[in-house]
Formats: sequence, C-alpha cells, structure tokens
Amino acid sequence: MKVVVLTTSYPRFAGDAAGRFVADGVRRLVDRGVAMEVVSPQHFRHFGIAYGSGIVGNLRARPARALLLPAMFAGFVRAA
Repeated sequence: MKVVVLTTSYPRFAGDAAGRFVADGVRRLVDRGVAMEVVSPQHFRHFGIAYGSGIVGNLRARPARALLLPAMFAGFVRAA
C-alpha cells in the first residue's frame, strides 16, 4: 500500500520547523513499512501563499494573493 500525503506545509531543509509534525508522522509510518509520498509546495508553485506566516497569515498580509489561490491549487492537483 502507498499513502500520499497532501500538505501545504512540509520541511524544506534540515531543521526547518514548517510542517515538522507532518514530517514526523510520515517518518513514523515509513519506519513501520508504509510506502509514502509527500506532495507539498516544494512540488508546485505556491506564489508566496504557503510557508512564511502560513496561508492565512500570508493572505492577511497580502490580500491580493488570494486571486492566485486557484492557480496554486491547480498546481497542487497536478503535482498530486
């Protein structure tokens, strides 16, 4: 069985706190023999909406980026 994790936050480098809880869960399942694939904003263009202050925080800081949400989610779907 292979499990695909779709997440808007996942560590981008060693020591990155973003999505650490997701990475920890994935690691635990891999350690138990579950085949895993993670699809995160590293795999598609997120237009500065993901990471940083998080999606809500980023959109509050720059509301016009909300217009890019459909493009971001389309990229997410293609990456999955």
